[in-house]
Amino acid sequence: MIKYIIILLIIYLVCESIESFSNNNDLQYKTQWISEHEDVVCLIGVWGRLDLVKINIDLLKRQTKKCKILLIVSCPKDKKFAIDNGVEWVYTENQPLGRKWQVGLDACKKYNPNAILINGSDDLLSLNWVEKCYHYIVNQHYDIVGKSNWYILDLVDKKPYRFKYRNSRILLGAGRMISRSILDELNWSLFPLHKSKGLDTYCNTILNQHNATRLVLNTNDIFVVSLKGKYDTLNSMSKILEVNKKIQSIVINNKHVELLRKIIYFINTKQSKRIIEYFKLFEKAY
Repeated sequence: MIKYIIILLIIYLVCESIESFSNNNDLQYKTQWISEHEDVVCLIGVWGRLDLVKINIDLLKRQTKKCKILLIVSCPKDKKFAIDNGVEWVYTENQPLGRKWQVGLDACKKYNPNAILINGSDDLLSLNWVEKCYHYIVNQHYDIVGKSNWYILDLVDKKPYRFKYRNSRILLGAGRMISRSILDELNWSLFPLHKSKGLDTYCNTILNQHNATRLVLNTNDIFVVSLKGKYDTLNSMSKILEVNKKIQSIVINNKHVELLRKIIYFINTKQSKRIIEYFKLFEKAY
């Protein structure tokens, strides 16, 4: 009888330990047991600015080709946001940023994707972005696809800008789609674990070492819109305007300026449906 009671007690303690471990590690291991396939996983690092992240994921949910959205969150508020908006998440510390992004990239493997889409929390993509980039990844076997020009909307001064890299072979960090084949070749190790700056430069160096093939899309009907406001960013509006060795300004015609000003207004007034409507109009404007 005593032996039987001891066995039951041991079983009880083991079960309690497992439950405690599960509760304490819920944040870190949310994506651990996923077993499925997604063509594309869109990875976004989040640290506040949830009003802009909401716009971002609302646009991603209306892409002409479906993608899985995975947020890298680093505080309970951001985790709750992901849950409330029905998107997947993985939890890690916010610093260093290189490690944060690598944790997110590692979590993407659970979905067995054909490609990963890297995007900033305040970078908005045209609704045809996933479909167009994915075509070149799968059918023409490029390792990386993206753009070298982009729009910037200054939400404070309510002004739109457009820039491009002087070196047209440089890909913009926002919206880069990376193939599964090159990630497998890299053993999915892309980001520097102990750095918070220069991540794009580091990633490009690694990709160059493996002779990754790049495609820069030049058509105007696929676009990136980067938002700049009062919040902290790695590249503020003033810094971007001062730096003229690597980038140059592109004149925006009056018709497009008016559409972009409308988008700025709808963003500032948090009218998500109108933002989506005007993104569609902006695609057709070309």
